Formats: sequence, C-alpha cells, structure tokens
Amino acid sequence: MSEETIVDEAPSAYPTPDVKPDRTGARAGTTSWLRRARARGVPAQLLQPSLVLAVLVLVVVVLWALFPGTFAPHDPYARELTDKLAAPSPDHPFGTDNLGRDYLSRFIYGSRTTLVAALLALAIGFTVSVLIGLPAGYLGGVIDEIVGRLIDIFLAVPGLLISLMLVTSIGFGTVNIAVAVGAGSIATFTRVLRAEVLRVRRSDFVTSAVHCGVRWPTVLRRHILPHAIGPMIALAALEFGTALLSISALSFLGFGAPPPTPEWGSLVSDGRAYLAYAWWLTTLPGLAIVLVVVSANRVGTFVERIR
Repeated sequence: MSEETIVDEAPSAYPTPDVKPDRTGARAGTTSWLRRARARGVPAQLLQPSLVLAVLVLVVVVLWALFPGTFAPHDPYARELTDKLAAPSPDHPFGTDNLGRDYLSRFIYGSRTTLVAALLALAIGFTVSVLIGLPAGYLGGVIDEIVGRLIDIFLAVPGLLISLMLVTSIGFGTVNIAVAVGAGSIATFTRVLRAEVLRVRRSDFVTSAVHCGVRWPTVLRRHILPHAIGPMIALAALEFGTALLSISALSFLGFGAPPPTPEWGSLVSDGRAYLAYAWWLTTLPGLAIVLVVVSANRVGTFVERIR
C-alpha cells in the first residue's frame, strides 16, 4: 500500500465539525447596508435604526408640507356625500369625514400649517431669548436679577398654560397660536443662554477683547454669541417636538385656523363627534402626530448629544 493511501485513510486527530447551514442570511441582508455605510466612514451614531427611521419620518412630513399636492391622493376640500364616514381603505387610507372628504389628504395639507406654526414659535422663542439672555448674562447686576426672577416665575407655570392664556387674550388663528407657543418657550431658551453667557464671559479671549476697548455689544455679537449658541440649537431641536404638540393641542381646543383649513389638531377634534362608529377619524391622525413628535424628539436628542 502506498504512503499516500495510508495518509488518506488515516483518521484525523482533529475531526472537522459539521458545517451548519447559515441561518443568518436574512439578518445579514438587512444589515448589509449598515456594513457598507460603516466601511465608507459613516459614523456609527448616524446608523442607529431608530435615528434613521426618525429622520425618514421627518423628511416625509417636510415633503408633505412643501409639496402637498404631489402626495395627497385627493382634493382635501372635495366633498363626496355618498362616501361619507367611509372606513380606511386603499383609496382612503385614513377614511373620510362626515362630508366625504379624504382624511389623509387633509392631514397632508395640514402638515404645512402645523410645521410652519411650529417653526415660527421656535423662531420667536429663540430670537427673544437672545435679546434678553445675552445682555442679562453679560452685564449682570440688577438686569440679571430681574431677568432671573422672571425666568423662575415663568418656569413655574407650564408652557402650554401660558400659551393658552396668551392665545385667549390675543385671539384665534394659526399665527396667534404660534406666537403664544413661542412666548411660552422664551423662559426655557433664556435660562439656557444666560447660563452659557455666564460661562463664556470668563474666557480669556473675552477678557482680552474688553481690555482692548471693544464695546460690549460687539463683544456679545462677535465673541460670546458664537460660543454660546450651540446649546441653544440643541435645545431648539428638542423643543421642536414640544412646539408641534402644543400647537396641535391648541388647534384641538379650537384656537387654530378657522374651518375648512386643515390642521393636525383640528382634524383630531373634528372626529370626536363620530368616535363611537368612526374611530379612525381621531385615532389615525392622533397616531400620526405622536409618530412625528417622537421622531422629532429622537432627532433632537441626537443633536443634543453630539453638540
């Protein structure tokens, strides 16, 4: 018998284990895009599934607000009395209201009104807090004491209650509820900015600018604000979801745009009268609002962590 035959027939001292079939094919397929993205240098923080899903939801809502006619399957104002209070179907995913109007189309068109109101509220709270918090934190003294006590007073009251009192005073409408919600967020923005100004003003470059004779408005604009604005941006990202929820709540209470203009909160409110036999008129828009608010908070949390 040849040497080769003896070697082939000899039992192996280290038997090869049975090769089991790969049962992770589905998982590998679903995560292949993550591996490719990581190989291209994309940070792992940006590849979290919850963050990706939240960004996709917000992108869809922004596209709805920019191009509602492209995504709405029907005219939001067209009435079909023969098809009123229809249950959700492929033709009407959110069903129809008591006048036969497609509820999904009205929700898509209402996204523009609600998002614009939320952005306006953030702009008001951000701008006013900069005008108040910068000089208060830098100058100190009596001005800082007054601003600090006012912030404590307004923070002791829920922001939605402040917005409700203001919108009751100034009147109804989308712009008015945006102003009211923005005014209710001023104290939160001012507290954060004032704390950052107190920290930055002790820096060496600020002290050098003051000793060089630079006037305090210029110091605030060129040296302090750029270094104190980061936490404000992160807070604005977090407050966006709160603003959406507050505006929807005020619209639900009837302080928003007059009918037939669609708004997210008013759509939920309109379905209350038919909740017993047309639950989708309230449930589906409400779930959509919750999904958008949770997505905005998820993105805001991510922005706050990476700042």
